[in-house]
Parts: sequence; structure tokens; C-alpha cells
Amino acid sequence: MTRYEKGERTPKEDRTFEIAKILNVNMNSIRKYEYKEPIDIVYTLMWLEELIPNYYIDLSNVPNINEKSILIIKLDWLQ
Repeated sequence: MTRYEKGERTPKEDRTFEIAKILNVNMNSIRKYEYKEPIDIVYTLMWLEELIPNYYIDLSNVPNINEKSILIIKLDWLQ
């Protein structure tokens, strides 16, 4: 665990899921993002929204995203 915390190792997805389950947090809140996919930026913005509660992120003007996609992202974040 210490090596994960120091950034010396990165756990595989199944291990990250187990750690999140033990810590009772969403896996997306503790996994490492490589920003190869646009969704990684969205999850980071949502994490910032949790960190700074009065900050509002408006995804309504983002190209190629609709209300259904925003809802799916938000529901996934809450899991």
C-alpha cells in the first residue's frame, strides 16, 4: 500500500476496485488517470467539484455530450 501511495507502483484495475471497496469510496476517486480518454478529464473535474463544493461544472455546452451522457457520468461517479 505504501508503494501505491508513494507512486512507486500502480495497482491493476481489479486491485484498485478491491481497495476502493475496503475504503468505501468510488474506484474513480482513487485510480490513476492517464488522460488518454476524455472521460478522465470529466472525472477529474467531478473530483474537483467534490473538493470545492461551491464550484459548479457546467457540461451542457460541451460538444458531443447530451443530458443522458451527463446523467450516466454522474451516476457512475456516485457508485
